[in-house]
Amino acid sequence: MYVKSLSMSWLFPFMLGAIQAVASAAEFDLKTATLSVSETSAATLKFADGTVWGSEAQPAIALEADKKVVRSNSAKLLDENGVRRLRFGFEDGSEAVFRIDTGEGFAVFRLEKLDTKTKPEKFRPFLFVIPNDATYAGVLNAATHAGKFVGLILAEINMKHHLGNDGHGKALVLESWAEFGIEPIVFGLVACPETKASEAIPAFEVAAGLPSPRFDGVWNKIAPQTKRSYFFLTYFHEKQFDDALAIARRGNFERILILQNSWCKTPGHYEVNDKNFSGGLPGLQAIIKRFNDAGFKVGFHLLGASIDPPDSFLVPKPEDRLLYGPEIELAEAVDGKTAFLPTPTAPTAFPKEDGGYEGSGTVLRVGDELIKYEKPSLESPFGFTNCKRGHLGTVVTSHPKGEKVRQLYRAYGYHQFDIDSTLFDEVATNLAKTVNACNVEMLYFDGSEWLQGNRSNDDHWFYNPKLLKGFYDKLANKNIFIQASSFTPYSWHIIARTASADGHGDLKGYLDERSPAFGSYMARNLLPLDIGWYYGYDTDSTLDMYEYILGATIGYDSSLSFQVSVDAAQKHPFTLPILDMIRRFEKLRLSGRVPEEMKQRLHIDPALGGKQEPEARQRKLSLRREYRLLGDEGKEVFQRVVYSPWFDVDATGSATFSVEIPEGASVGVQLHVKDGAEALEGGTFELAGQTITTPTSCAKGEYVFLWPGEPVTKYSPGNEPSLHAPGPAVPILSGKHDVKFHAAKSWTGKARVRLSFQPPERYEIP
Repeated sequence: MYVKSLSMSWLFPFMLGAIQAVASAAEFDLKTATLSVSETSAATLKFADGTVWGSEAQPAIALEADKKVVRSNSAKLLDENGVRRLRFGFEDGSEAVFRIDTGEGFAVFRLEKLDTKTKPEKFRPFLFVIPNDATYAGVLNAATHAGKFVGLILAEINMKHHLGNDGHGKALVLESWAEFGIEPIVFGLVACPETKASEAIPAFEVAAGLPSPRFDGVWNKIAPQTKRSYFFLTYFHEKQFDDALAIARRGNFERILILQNSWCKTPGHYEVNDKNFSGGLPGLQAIIKRFNDAGFKVGFHLLGASIDPPDSFLVPKPEDRLLYGPEIELAEAVDGKTAFLPTPTAPTAFPKEDGGYEGSGTVLRVGDELIKYEKPSLESPFGFTNCKRGHLGTVVTSHPKGEKVRQLYRAYGYHQFDIDSTLFDEVATNLAKTVNACNVEMLYFDGSEWLQGNRSNDDHWFYNPKLLKGFYDKLANKNIFIQASSFTPYSWHIIARTASADGHGDLKGYLDERSPAFGSYMARNLLPLDIGWYYGYDTDSTLDMYEYILGATIGYDSSLSFQVSVDAAQKHPFTLPILDMIRRFEKLRLSGRVPEEMKQRLHIDPALGGKQEPEARQRKLSLRREYRLLGDEGKEVFQRVVYSPWFDVDATGSATFSVEIPEGASVGVQLHVKDGAEALEGGTFELAGQTITTPTSCAKGEYVFLWPGEPVTKYSPGNEPSLHAPGPAVPILSGKHDVKFHAAKSWTGKARVRLSFQPPERYEIP
């Protein structure tokens, strides 16, 4: 969201103190409230209980031209054949005419005429004053207070909004800027009881011509489908259909999202990957139909602005309508063997290094050849060093002195089209052709935040909706389920829910980091939450990591996505229990049986949120609350659990470490063999004069878990867990204890061990 504080002269030229009554130029009955616009162009809302919002002293609209603010000072109703318009006059004689259409809980404003005396630099089409203690929803540009909801909601991509405040009061503000187009202007004033906002907003969307997707006839923000989790199927071949279907069924997912690299051969033309699907498009259509027939909806993941080889927009001849960065000229002619490209001055504007995934790349276009340089030479001789000629298979050729050298921009490892060019329309048409032909029911626009070379996101508010709307407008199915890696006030209307993606490595830490945005921010903006993608690749990721994530899905009433390929799933020892756990947690979450106080316990402590150094996060881990979900369906119990860190077993098959045992906790042990030529034939843990023995062997890639009173469980890659006799309930005193582990017999390899503690804290689910 773009935020800019306005000056006093722009927002509040009058004190909001004693105000004389001003005659009304027009009133609009919204059923839920009455909107009044005074003859001096100020706006107020009167609700059914007599409460009044707004200000009779604050003009609703204003212009800025030649660095001067020109406010509206008059308003007049024009009523012609039942069509109602408001004509606003300005201090300098300028004029704006809006058509006003109303529905239950909203009014739609459409600018039909803007006649200004000078070319405006900025236009404020509306401002509405709200109570100072109202709660602001920054995506919607809405305020809630005492059970009432008022939103000043934009309906065009060239518009922005923000919350104005100069110390005298708050106001919802809309703007447009000449840089991105003063017009068109369409917006809505939504006013209703807070409990009716999810009815008034979709009605406004339809009336304003905005995207307003429905799932089975229900608005996407409140549809049951939005609460369901999904399977992100990454690298996939049609021969793996049965295995992929088994994963989807076991996890009880509703949707299957297929990674771009799997379904798509050429991002740009969006031809289907014929290596994975027989005959390309026909093969993909057949696989999607098989998933549909099995009861699953299918979606495509794509990197929204990407152009990648072998797409012909990029190779063998790059398009002029790709996204380019800085440019310079060749200082001398070069032949096809030259590894140094000379420039007349230091190429300081070009990247100093490739930058990898987070960099904008060191790829140059010279003529029709792509050239990758190592680094720029910023001292004489100026130029680019260690150049790799004919990058991506382009034709190596000689280039004359003075030929243009341009950086071919890159984001997240791929090149991009220029969203302001006609190439975007071609790309959007290409995508829609494939999506429409496959009857796809979901799209995930990844990488939708780093656009047009602007990593700082200063113009994200404009280019993100331009990108998403450009694609959406081409789709035959306007009720498609859309998610994106980022969104804006306009693209909010398109997406079904927000997402926190790419969970990998320290899954608990990743979830903690993203958690500050999960709570009231989402609720205020009527945004369903998707806790995101969590990878099933890393075999060091243990079952409790996913249990922590799934606990959060209940706490925040959120979906999640399990992201894995068929091959990786078969190599992970916890794939099957993870899928069982996803099914179990989701069924409980959707049942509505979990009390609010339990949901609050599953929320993440705010102190754990945001980016933190590993050492800082480690010091706060005592704030992390984790629970196991135990018991049969309908009789579930959340059991508090604390895990020690993992400790490495040394070359002699031993480990010595210290743990802190909570008051009254039962103790369990866990063993993981990471590598070794032979199985570790069990092991013994000694602490506080007690002994806990793992009664089964543990081979490479396997885990053994012992929970007191529960069957000892072995987890092996690609297999169902195997159960053994229950482990003993060992009474251990609380406090700090030294622990010694040693293998049952001489053994060498790589292994790790840890302890688990279950305090008396348990919560039954009614």
